[in-house]
Amino acid sequence: MFLVSSALPASAGPGDRPDRSHLVATFHEEFSQSLSFYGPATGKGTWKTHYFFGVQEGPINSTPAATPTPIPSPTPPIAPPPQAAKAGYTHLSFDEECNTALDIGYGTDGHKWNAGLWWEAVPSPTSFNVKNGALTITATTSTNVNLCTQFHDYSGGRYFRGGYFEAKMLCTDWSAFWLYCADRPQVNGSLVTSDPLTQTSEIDIVETDPGVTYVNTVTTTVHKNSSGDGGIWDAQNRNNNNHIGSPVLGEWHTFAVLWTQRTVTWYVDNVKVCSHRAFPSTWQPMQLILSAGPGGVNGSTSTTIPPTTAVDWVRVWQ
Repeated sequence: MFLVSSALPASAGPGDRPDRSHLVATFHEEFSQSLSFYGPATGKGTWKTHYFFGVQEGPINSTPAATPTPIPSPTPPIAPPPQAAKAGYTHLSFDEECNTALDIGYGTDGHKWNAGLWWEAVPSPTSFNVKNGALTITATTSTNVNLCTQFHDYSGGRYFRGGYFEAKMLCTDWSAFWLYCADRPQVNGSLVTSDPLTQTSEIDIVETDPGVTYVNTVTTTVHKNSSGDGGIWDAQNRNNNNHIGSPVLGEWHTFAVLWTQRTVTWYVDNVKVCSHRAFPSTWQPMQLILSAGPGGVNGSTSTTIPPTTAVDWVRVWQ
């Protein structure tokens, strides 16, 4: 505010305080709206842009400058977990944050994700829903629903060999996060006995079961030759049912596996759960799969209808 009042009476001394009751406002400006500038053409206006001897330029833009929009701080880059970095896996080679609709192929090639495994019927798009920053996969009371990185006609897709694989998930019934050999469609039933890399390798990062016995249990398995394909016996790690000290279902957990040429090591919430040597068949390209299904990996009956698997994000470090 700017205010000009009449002068003090002539009788006022140097130390006297003014008696404001005798003052009369003769000029008043609150600066609460656009200013009235002097215009040479009209001879009107309250304010001038120069001293009296300068050239008056007429009205100017008196709109106050807009408050600058704050620039948000950049989001820190996603960092690999310590155990991934220690193994040399620091490059984020695959990332799905589930913030927007996923790129899913329904029987068509060229997509990041693909609905259904190669031997299955293609599930309905309604089986996959992204909302509030999470993907929900919904199964039926009789059928699993899978989301994978291999094209449905198995002509290609995204495959991995070694790395640190992690996903933040909220599981019910038989939820799963796993890796499965890429060439199974080509070698199914026609394995080369002398070549372990033709065997059906599988790494189950996590499988769940709603049974009372398995409330705090994660099932973590590496298969030498899943399903005994080609008549070759399937060996697997014996320590594959592991207690984590808290409920597995209905709570968010980060499930992960560290896969090297020699060992497979599982983690829940960045805590090591178990480890097992890799089989000669393990070191081959594999696709990544997310699943929801009825029942449980250990044979329990469903407790959630329909069964769902919610996923906050999926990351692969290599």
